[in-house]
Amino acid sequence: MRGWDALRDGLATRELRLYALACAAMSLALWAFTVALAIAAYEAGGTGAVTLAVVARVLPGALAGPFIAQLVRRGSPRELALGLAGTMTAALAALTLVSALGAPFALVLLLAAACSILASGQEPVLAALLPSVADNPRELAIAHRLRPSVSGAAQCVGALAGGAAAAGASPAAGFALALVASAAAPLALALIAADPHRTHRPARPAGGSVAAELQLGLRAVRTASELREAVGLLAAIGLVRGVLDVLVVIVAVKLVGLGTGGVGVLACAWGVGALAGGLGAPALLAQGRFAAASDACSALLAVPLAIVAAAADPVVAVLGFAVLGLGHAMAQSAGRTLVRRLAAGESRTRAFTVAELGSRLAVVAGAILAPPLIALLGVRGALLATALVLPVVVIARWRAVQRLDARAGTADGAREGWSVSF
Repeated sequence: MRGWDALRDGLATRELRLYALACAAMSLALWAFTVALAIAAYEAGGTGAVTLAVVARVLPGALAGPFIAQLVRRGSPRELALGLAGTMTAALAALTLVSALGAPFALVLLLAAACSILASGQEPVLAALLPSVADNPRELAIAHRLRPSVSGAAQCVGALAGGAAAAGASPAAGFALALVASAAAPLALALIAADPHRTHRPARPAGGSVAAELQLGLRAVRTASELREAVGLLAAIGLVRGVLDVLVVIVAVKLVGLGTGGVGVLACAWGVGALAGGLGAPALLAQGRFAAASDACSALLAVPLAIVAAAADPVVAVLGFAVLGLGHAMAQSAGRTLVRRLAAGESRTRAFTVAELGSRLAVVAGAILAPPLIALLGVRGALLATALVLPVVVIARWRAVQRLDARAGTADGAREGWSVSF
């Protein structure tokens, strides 16, 4: 009954229900677009084109993220969310059109880069908007915990449906599905009253320029050994993620014979695991058990990759990617929580920005590394090599990770909300 009560309170008002609809629409659109883009890339140029698609999808958003975050702190969250959602819908409309007309793949990548920039603002702007739509602190707290579940469930649906449309009809059909979902977001946001509850909105720091803030964040990370370890952990996780963003296509098509539609199936399985990991991570980390979390996440990422490589079976691949999603979500939660707890005062946001930027750049590096890894070792060898990355990092830095438990356990600071991501 408690779960139903929480769900009812989290969707208690018209504004909260519209907010949840916008979150779900954005997430569904983003992951239908992500899977359709991967399939379009593979059909256009194989593994190398998939790498280019990952770079176009991640790098522009990573570089634009700090600038958009500064806009969120200084502007109206509702107006910015409405602008981002409307522009994203327009970009997806253009992407659908050029894909349907058979335009050069370079143009598809250019529009994907534009979508990447717009998508990078969705998470911070939705987080900033939430306090405005809750009637009281209890609704705010429940809606904050509910939001990742809503977005995670929509992610699974978007990945599966986008993959089915792109593989069953054409990539343009997958982009069209993303377009329809994306169009629902600005409609929902437009119906939300303009900043109805200003009293619940936290104060926005003035801050300096983006370059100055990044420089201060880099200094904070560089001068604190524990923060360097936490940021390094997130970078290692990002590197694995980048390789897997390419391998998921090759595994589905070549290794287990699911075809291009299998990209959506494996992405959906990852999303299911990530949803479970995002919900279960707080229990493991509640008492600052970061060393145990690192060990568990290493196993959850390494073991299924090795089994998928050995079995080369569709069912095993689906189950394996579900476990991978679980391990990745828990690893990201552990790394992000460490950064939040180890940084103090104003340096917390700056250090977190640096950590997120480093993690996304590591995703790009992993995607670039994937093709030569596959060419050198084959698909199975690339899976096994990727499986070793995080365990090697954890073993090499074992004593440092052990020290993080004691240091993070005594650090002040609020615990972050758990996010779910593919």
